[in-house]
Amino acid sequence: MKPKIKLMLSMLLVMFSAIALRAQVACEANFQWSVNPNGVYSFYDSSFTAQGYVISQYQWNFGNGYTSVVQNPTQQFTTAGTYNVCLVITSQLQGSTITCVDTVCKSIVVGCSTYIGGSFNFTVQQQTVAFSSNYSSNYPPLSYTWVFGDGASSSLPNPTHTYANQGTYQVCVTVSDSFGCSKTECKNVIIGTATCNLQAYFTSTQPGPNTLVVTSQTTGGNVASNIHVWKLNGVVLGTTTGNGSSHTFSPLPANTPDGNLQLCLRVETPNAPCQDSFCKTITICRANGEFAYNVLANDTIKFTPPANMANIYSHKWYANGNLFSTDISPKVKFSNSFVGMTICHVVSNAQVPSCKDSFCTVLQAQPCNANAQFQFLTDTNGITKFYPVTNATNWSHTWIINNDTVIQNSISPALYLSPDTYNVCHIIALNGNPNCIDTICQQVIVRNAPPCNLHITIAKSVNPNMQVLLEASAINMTGAFTYNWSNGSSTKVINVTNNYGVYCVTVTEAGSGCTATACFNYQPNAPLDTICGITFNDANGNGVLDSTESPMSIRIYINGNGQQLSVVSDSVTGEWHAYLPAGTYNVCAYVANSGTTGGWVATLPVSQNNNGLSPSACYTVNIAPNQNLCGFNFGFQNTKVTICGYVYIDVNANGVKDSTEHGIQGQAVKVGNYTVYTNADGYYRVNIPAGTYTVNYTPISPYTGYTALPANYTIAATTIGQPYCGNNFGIQVPSGQCDVAVDLAPLSTVTPGFRAIYTIKVFNLNGYTTSGLLTFNFEPGLTFYSAAPAQSSFDNSAATVTWNVSNIAPGTYKLFTVRLNTPQNFQLGTPVFSFAEFTTNGNCTETNLNNNIDTTHQTVVASYDPNDKHVSPEGNIANNGQELAYTIRFQNTGTAPAVNVVILDTLNDNLDWSTFEFKNASHSCNIQQEGNLVSFIFSNIMLPDSLQNEAESHGFVSYKIKAQQNLPNATRITNSAAIYFDFNEAIHTNTTLNTVDFSLSVKNVNAKQPTITVSPNPFKTYTNILVNGAEESPIEIEVRDLAGRTVVKQISESNLIQLQTLNLASGMYVYELKQNNGVIGTGKMIAQ
Repeated sequence: MKPKIKLMLSMLLVMFSAIALRAQVACEANFQWSVNPNGVYSFYDSSFTAQGYVISQYQWNFGNGYTSVVQNPTQQFTTAGTYNVCLVITSQLQGSTITCVDTVCKSIVVGCSTYIGGSFNFTVQQQTVAFSSNYSSNYPPLSYTWVFGDGASSSLPNPTHTYANQGTYQVCVTVSDSFGCSKTECKNVIIGTATCNLQAYFTSTQPGPNTLVVTSQTTGGNVASNIHVWKLNGVVLGTTTGNGSSHTFSPLPANTPDGNLQLCLRVETPNAPCQDSFCKTITICRANGEFAYNVLANDTIKFTPPANMANIYSHKWYANGNLFSTDISPKVKFSNSFVGMTICHVVSNAQVPSCKDSFCTVLQAQPCNANAQFQFLTDTNGITKFYPVTNATNWSHTWIINNDTVIQNSISPALYLSPDTYNVCHIIALNGNPNCIDTICQQVIVRNAPPCNLHITIAKSVNPNMQVLLEASAINMTGAFTYNWSNGSSTKVINVTNNYGVYCVTVTEAGSGCTATACFNYQPNAPLDTICGITFNDANGNGVLDSTESPMSIRIYINGNGQQLSVVSDSVTGEWHAYLPAGTYNVCAYVANSGTTGGWVATLPVSQNNNGLSPSACYTVNIAPNQNLCGFNFGFQNTKVTICGYVYIDVNANGVKDSTEHGIQGQAVKVGNYTVYTNADGYYRVNIPAGTYTVNYTPISPYTGYTALPANYTIAATTIGQPYCGNNFGIQVPSGQCDVAVDLAPLSTVTPGFRAIYTIKVFNLNGYTTSGLLTFNFEPGLTFYSAAPAQSSFDNSAATVTWNVSNIAPGTYKLFTVRLNTPQNFQLGTPVFSFAEFTTNGNCTETNLNNNIDTTHQTVVASYDPNDKHVSPEGNIANNGQELAYTIRFQNTGTAPAVNVVILDTLNDNLDWSTFEFKNASHSCNIQQEGNLVSFIFSNIMLPDSLQNEAESHGFVSYKIKAQQNLPNATRITNSAAIYFDFNEAIHTNTTLNTVDFSLSVKNVNAKQPTITVSPNPFKTYTNILVNGAEESPIEIEVRDLAGRTVVKQISESNLIQLQTLNLASGMYVYELKQNNGVIGTGKMIAQ
């Protein structure tokens, strides 16, 4: 949808572009629709116009040859099919000749299911049943086929039938019209004293910690289709289908207590008034004695239990039967050799004495860390190369392909494999320890190598005759194709109606001989696919149902996949749910503003469509068979106005946002006393009380020091519910010169045996397309695993990864991710230092090198928490307004995708809240700051769960902020955050800690009191010393070690001194700055 602006007067071209871009967000066409049982479609205009604009014309085109100019028309489609319905609105700025025209088109699928409406009822008199039909269609006459469930039938509209015996009968009627559409409806009829005879019952076991296995022993009802809903202490665990069904719930919900809990089963029979429940008390015990151990320096052993075994659990550790510790995670050096020692760990719940678990193992001198996992890649020459996770030389490798090809003593073999599916086994063994071995076998699919590049997709569709069709399509290639289906068919489209199973097709392009195969699993739609969520009055607009806020009852509209329905959320809990077949759906909620003095706006989800301006909000939901997706929550806020706009790079300096100019993420816009941050598109919006506001914007990192126009806006936002938009700020950038900024963020901890993950963003701040070399320097001892996009080179001995980066457009950035292996023997507590650096090349010269490098400091830790908070630098900091970089990491460890993630971060009082600057985020998010409370809303993020897609289940957000000036020595600066996944309880991160240390501070002794900044400090390769406020004369720096020996001495003509470590040993150094034979500053620095 691309708005077009028309100017009705003839003006100069430059004036045209200025006015047009000012009106770019003046209007946005949109509409919704519904259909009644007779197939009559009603269309509802839901278009948006900015303040001062009035819609003067509506033009509808229904795609069937008919049009309309009314605001909310109706239309009836006489033929089933897909229609492209378009709405064109024309709005005019009152008092001017400026108009805004916008078009929106949506596909309307018209099928038989919409043409016959109604239902049937019946009355029972002893064993005689009178049926009355109430069906209608715009295509009479209607014909009826009744099946009474006892072998009898009828073709009357309203038949009467007498049953010979008592019992439950399923009565079905099929109604057909002259259009060729039909509808079948079934209901259960109970004759006499017979019932549905449904009786819920189950058995359960707990085979391991945090695991519950349930098995249905339900009788009666529909044996194959009975819906079983399982709840533990009132919390829904999930659903199963059919009597005798069994399911394993693991892990249990995070807040599940130990002890005697109520496990309940509710069984419902589809299409029948039958349901029954059964509950019983079971004993849950999540205690888990398992543990891992690491051998540290001097034969010290660190024992680590699972992360969820803290809090309420007590721990006892035994060595050869003797108690040696009651700590959660003890670190012990035994008096005798630990080799062969039996360690037992007993975990118990003090509140539930019967809940305990134990685990024992024998300590080894060299714990076996064999890992046979591998990846593979086929190049353009058809050569397939295998890459093992463990590639150290002290391991032997054996590769077996299809049980007949054996490759030995090759770490990473490469060989030609023709396109096919292979079973590849990898066996890895530790040299000198034949008992330390691991094996993995997996399918390897070798596809046609480019340039063939033939890919096949199979699409399922339903035609007007309700036949299910599979259609094979070749993409990325044109030509003459032949089709060979697994069922013997040779046509492009095959009919598979009710013939369930897996269908594969091999497609061959006749000219090139290229072939490719694809498969489709056609199964009946499962009745248990569920979507659900909550609706609530989001009074404070933070996207979270807080304890002081209340649910609200809203109608939810769902359409797609041939379905259209609406549900109403519960007025007490706000909960809603719908059972649907697998497919793609639009799920929308709407709060009417008509007749009220206030205006409702959606705060969740926030999307590019509503941007928090509309009283309606929608999700697009993709649901797979047998999947339960919850968390589609809707938040609405009233009694507010909305102020919004963009922050963008004004490349051509014309003062307006052109379509080719990019928005900037993470920029802080001040609206009165409120602070709001731009999202990934550079868009900001804030819902606030009505009033008059001044909107100010000063560019922050990475655009600190740049000019933005205009400097501010004054907005009289007095109409409640009204959006006030178009308040854009253009950053002015010089053309023909380069300015590149680098942002580095850790996405994980550094933990032995796990991968350390980092993300790097390279920003082009100026108006010149830029290229160059990105170099990532990591801690020696870590080894390269992978990078995205693929690296240009890596060198484990030099601990570097490089990328040749080309064509970064003005105002944009490029993102890089690198994964490193952390060895099992990496010493806990080891400081880890990493930095990324970008060097430009081409036809431009950098004017600012200070932002070309970014660093991060970490410490090796034993445990890995996927939801944590990290600060860099760690530990002690100088008392000079030290800048701190925080990263909040989160992972969806649930059992279904997370729809929304909200992070609430309360800033410490010892931080300067006014210096908050957004750095980076894994996904688009909306940020708002009120005082020391910062909220990050990841709306409609659809974050996969770790069981289905571990790599994509992670996310993060990072920002930087300065400590307060002149804090007392030993001041502690702590910080933590609360992470909300949908409507689950908050997950609280760890608490970071920095302590003010005067010994790291700079001492200024010059009468002019120059400001001296050393960054980074500590440092690894080099550090920058910036002197502001000194005389305009050369500055001499002398660096001494703690023994008083001079190790560096140099003179700089600039106030920016770059000090290289060169051959400096790790440790603390004292520096002294002199100017005009006088000392202007002293301080300490740490080389790593």
